[in-house]
Amino acid sequence: MDLRRLRAPEPPRGARLDEGRRTDRRRLSALRAQAVPRDRAGEPDGGPAEAAPRSGVVAAARRLYHDRYSISPVRAEGPPLKLTISPAIFETFPGAVVGIAVARGIDNGRDDPAVAERLRAAEAAAAARCRGTAIPEHPRVAVWRDAYRKFGAKPKDHPSSIENLLRRVLRGASLPRVNTVVDLYNAVSLERLLPAGAEDLDAIRGDVELTFASEQEAPVLLLGEPEARAPRPGEVIYRDGDGAICRRWNWKEADRTKLRRETANALVVVEGLPPIGEDDVSGAIEEIASSLRAHCGGDVRTALLDARRPSAEL
Repeated sequence: MDLRRLRAPEPPRGARLDEGRRTDRRRLSALRAQAVPRDRAGEPDGGPAEAAPRSGVVAAARRLYHDRYSISPVRAEGPPLKLTISPAIFETFPGAVVGIAVARGIDNGRDDPAVAERLRAAEAAAAARCRGTAIPEHPRVAVWRDAYRKFGAKPKDHPSSIENLLRRVLRGASLPRVNTVVDLYNAVSLERLLPAGAEDLDAIRGDVELTFASEQEAPVLLLGEPEARAPRPGEVIYRDGDGAICRRWNWKEADRTKLRRETANALVVVEGLPPIGEDDVSGAIEEIASSLRAHCGGDVRTALLDARRPSAEL
């Protein structure tokens, strides 16, 4: 987000500029002054150690625009993202469906009470819906356990993301608040009982592919793990130009592409396997996209991938 391009909206021609807008212009000018680099290396005086507060400046500017004017900040332009499902995936999982949403220019740093309330309501509803059912036998969990076994993973040791969420809420544990995008897709995941995940678009290198891991995969540091390890050959992974960004289909994501409060551009995915079909996955990804527009602003575009449409560029 280039704060030098950010301006308070102009009043209609001939109208007087009210004091609120004058104040906002002064605030935006101050924010721009804090954010513009002050030496030829592109860093504030004092070097890299003083550059960190800029993310807070950006978030403050976005909140000013979002809160007062109810519009999105300047869209973060970037090259389109291409996501492809390899033919080998459909040979083993012919009914696989993946919904994707690419969100650009979002504000992921707000503390939104409505998002927190929705997440807690989704936890309670999912717990009530699944209470009395053995989690491994629930149809929307069992299908992923079967898939994991097909590519050599042990679902008891490496549960799918939806199984992991359900185990937590059935124990009575609340999911940790992470950031707006993560909280929203977790809420929709519990509402729809479908796996969902997301990556920071600016940390992705090149195109993304859902495929089987080869024997030459680079080690990847996963969220919450102390050391990097290479994916096992044959497991399903999401991979970009630098390596795996999510292992065992939807088990655990890479640390390098995790969403942060400063994330401005994101890729969100929702996945389904039969008996879960296109309508279920499409409904979930469109719900996530709608929620992102409402709570994070920005530009959000969606696509649905399956054996007939194995690739999309957004």
